[in-house]
Amino acid sequence: MATISLCMIGQDEEHCVVENLEDCIPFVDEIVFVDGGSVDDTVELVASLPKTRVIHRPFPFDFGDQYTFAFNECRCDWILLKDCDEVFDDELLTNLQRFIEELDADCYAFNRMTYLNGYLVCLDVEWNPRFWPNHRGYYFSGKLHSGIVGPVNIRHVNGIILHHKTAEMQQQDNVLYWNMGQTPPAGWEKIEGEWTYNV
Repeated sequence: MATISLCMIGQDEEHCVVENLEDCIPFVDEIVFVDGGSVDDTVELVASLPKTRVIHRPFPFDFGDQYTFAFNECRCDWILLKDCDEVFDDELLTNLQRFIEELDADCYAFNRMTYLNGYLVCLDVEWNPRFWPNHRGYYFSGKLHSGIVGPVNIRHVNGIILHHKTAEMQQQDNVLYWNMGQTPPAGWEKIEGEWTYNV
C-alpha cells in the first residue's frame, strides 16, 4: 500500500486547523505543516496531533515558493495538499488508495466549493489538482494564485473540497493579497499603511 503525506502551509489558523486536520489522520501516514510565523496557538495545536511534523519557515510572501518548500519536505509516496480552511469529504478521503491503485494519472484534481458566510459563492465547477506522486520534480508556480507545474495527465475524480470562509476571513486574505501586489477593487486605497474603502 502506498504511503501518503498530507501537506499544509498556514499561519495563525488556530480557529480551524485542528478540526480540518483531524478527519484526515486515519487516511494519511504523515502530516507536514509548514508554519509561516504564527503568533497564536496554531503551532502548539498542530504539533499535538499524531503523525505531524511542524516546520518553521517565515512566509516569503510567495505562495508558490512556500507550497513547493512544503511538499519537498514530504517523505511519503504520494502528496495530498490541503489548505487550513478546507474540509475534504469522505468520498475523497476513502478513495485515495483506489486512485493510486486503479487509475492511471500523474495528478488528481477534486472539485472545490467555496462558501462565504455559509452561502455558496461560485456555481461553476472549480477543479483543483491536489494529489500526486512524490519525487517527480513537480513544483508550484505563482506568487499569489499558484498552481502545480509538471503533471501531464491530470484526472478529475469524485471528491469534494469544502472551502469555508467568513466575510472577516476573506477581508483578511484580501488585505494580504493587496499587500502582495494584487490590484484591489475600485474604491479601496492604502492610506497611511491601512487599506480604506474610500468612495
